[in-house]
Amino acid sequence: MAKPWIGVIVRANRSIGTGHLMRIKPLLPKLKAHAQLTLYVYAFDEALRPLCAEYDEIKTFATKEDILEHLSAQAIVPQVLLIDDYAIDASFEAPLNTRSKILVVDDLYNRKHQCDVLLNQNLGPNEQAYRKLCPPHCQLLLGSQYSLTAERFYPKNYPLNEPSSCTCGAHSNALSVRALIGKDKLPEPLPPLANAAQFVPPTLKAELEQRGIDVASLGHRTPVRVFVNFGGADPVSACLKFTQALLSGKLYERYAFTIIAGAANNDYPELERLIATIPDQYRARVHLMRHCQDVADLLFKHDVVIGAYGGMFRERLAAGIPTIGVVIADNQIGGPQAMVKFHFGLNLELTKLSDPEVVEATLKELIANAPQFTHNCLKVYDGLGLERVAQAVLALLETAPH
Repeated sequence: MAKPWIGVIVRANRSIGTGHLMRIKPLLPKLKAHAQLTLYVYAFDEALRPLCAEYDEIKTFATKEDILEHLSAQAIVPQVLLIDDYAIDASFEAPLNTRSKILVVDDLYNRKHQCDVLLNQNLGPNEQAYRKLCPPHCQLLLGSQYSLTAERFYPKNYPLNEPSSCTCGAHSNALSVRALIGKDKLPEPLPPLANAAQFVPPTLKAELEQRGIDVASLGHRTPVRVFVNFGGADPVSACLKFTQALLSGKLYERYAFTIIAGAANNDYPELERLIATIPDQYRARVHLMRHCQDVADLLFKHDVVIGAYGGMFRERLAAGIPTIGVVIADNQIGGPQAMVKFHFGLNLELTKLSDPEVVEATLKELIANAPQFTHNCLKVYDGLGLERVAQAVLALLETAPH
């Protein structure tokens, strides 16, 4: 019997970014053992092809209409289609749903869908709104229990003695004490970052020392390590604005920064030029890269984060790292409300990102409240979201036409 077939439909380029491509990515390894995976991607930037290694086949198209025309003309189509694209609605889905089961990933409530399952992994999703937008039989997977965040981002799953395989050059920092959560009992909330290491239980301390991990390094050191990222494309040049503030305020004198510009970021040459102007004695405190294949490891080797409210926001919550959130797209406008309601971290307006005084004041407040922010973040997810979604997809496979 032929292996079942799952297709994924997304858009990914320098204008829309890698958000949709990356949002579905952690789910793929759980499906790959059960089905052949084909990516149907339009307006594709070839620079993003290395991010698609999990697929057995990649088919590229100019427009979403081309994808629809292609699938409609095929004698055999995937039994299940996973669609993550804000430009796609019921008019695109309906013709395909007659031959394939469909799961839609969405969080905008702004269009009707013809699908069998709808996934919204955000906090506090509006079930009633989706009931009006989806067919009566549609199964709704709503809320943080269906998070698509990869297991590696949860402290309880983080491998303490497994070096990262990523070669981006930013993985040499010592671990944060957050990497120990779930390994043995730690205080809740965690103690202030500066003296966190002294709270490591003796049994865990002995185990860590046997693995060659310096327990004294688990609390933050001076300077505080700040991780900066605004998605794969950063269409509003947030990285550039922040880097300008970093330079004009000489923040590199007081903090250390790791900046991931993003695989599709057009500002990368200018970012390189600006960072090259940092005085030699501080140059090592600012590490710039285009892409990292192991963001989870970086989160456990930094103290705080400045970033957008995209897919990585959920990863930061899962990792328990205190966050300064910045809205950079229309579909992120609910992020600040969630930040305030659940006290995960702090908000910063995009217009203030280039103001070094505001940035540093916000950083200081974040660091001062880091233990409580970490405690609040870690209450959100149980780490089983991917497995729940995978089971829903496999259930669709069982009932799909063959």
